[in-house]
Amino acid sequence: MIDLKSFSPEWLAEKRKKYNRDPGLMENMIYALYLLEQLKLSGLDFIFKGGTSLVLMLNEPQRFSVDIDIIVRHDMIKEELEFHLEKIVGASNFTGMRIDERRSYKQGIPKAHYAFSFQSNVPAKTQKGEVLAQPQKEILLDVLFAENHYPVIVERPVQTEWLVVYGDNVMVKTPDICSIAGDKLTAFAPNTTGVPFHREGINNKGEAIKSEMFMEIIKQAFDVGCLFDLIAILETFKKSYRATAEGEIKYRPERGIKSVDDVLNDTIQTALIVARNTAQVSAEDRVVYGYFTKGIQQFGHYVYTANFRIEQAQVAIAKAAYLASIVLTDAADFEKFDDKKPIAEYMIVHPDYNFLNKQLKFVAKGEALFYWNRTLALIGV
Repeated sequence: MIDLKSFSPEWLAEKRKKYNRDPGLMENMIYALYLLEQLKLSGLDFIFKGGTSLVLMLNEPQRFSVDIDIIVRHDMIKEELEFHLEKIVGASNFTGMRIDERRSYKQGIPKAHYAFSFQSNVPAKTQKGEVLAQPQKEILLDVLFAENHYPVIVERPVQTEWLVVYGDNVMVKTPDICSIAGDKLTAFAPNTTGVPFHREGINNKGEAIKSEMFMEIIKQAFDVGCLFDLIAILETFKKSYRATAEGEIKYRPERGIKSVDDVLNDTIQTALIVARNTAQVSAEDRVVYGYFTKGIQQFGHYVYTANFRIEQAQVAIAKAAYLASIVLTDAADFEKFDDKKPIAEYMIVHPDYNFLNKQLKFVAKGEALFYWNRTLALIGV
């Protein structure tokens, strides 16, 4: 179980010394994992998914993630869910819970959104410049009411280097690596099932607002890039992708998505914009490329140690395009980059795409170019 020492200023200082990152961000992730453990201890039956689940899945997680995504039974009613959530507030370090009424329990959208508040040990400034020694902060919980669509479910301990633990591990259900990779790829399709470039909403004053989601899109691509090298069973990945995409299409009728193939082509065409770098062919694509460069700059704050620049994004996004082409063509196997292979073997000859040679041949020793070569070969270019 998670020891409350995990929230102490001393523990946060130790982690800050190692990673030189924002202690507030570290604390948020620790509290997110604490919320996960409390959900399990409340007796709620759920599957843990989303970006934070990778902190438990990967031997070497590489980015911070600060919210919790779960799936519960499709027929679970609000009162049953909140029975478990209210237990958490009464038996943990969380000081309160609120529901996002505007986004929860809406007709045709089987989702609910909650926030759990806690007293932070990381000082923060108010808008007036006042310093709060222990400000109130929140961890978000996103709930999907649905039947399990993942081909493979495993149990994992709530244990990571970010936590001080004692006694027996608390175990939670998650998709396996191949299943979560399929899920994650559907989120990198901003014009169809994925995180959109902008999200419309209403603020506390009742005013319509449009939020930029550029960094969230980059997070999805980054996660796909990390998972790519761990995919062992391609059929599990493809099955998970199609099941997730079909569910998202059903939940989003307003987007007018006609088929899973539309989603796959969205991923490939969006990835191509990033691959072009500054050599965009239209004003619209230049705007979209600007979204990505802004998202990449913002996202660097969330990476544990390494720098994250356009070159790293191009590799991750090339992997996403390659995986999309695998699902699109139902390919039976796939290749992984080997830097010992001469770059001449995967230069692109098609006149409509050979510009990628110039843009990518020096990116990560040709890795991004390799995956684009394989992508174009699969889709028949």
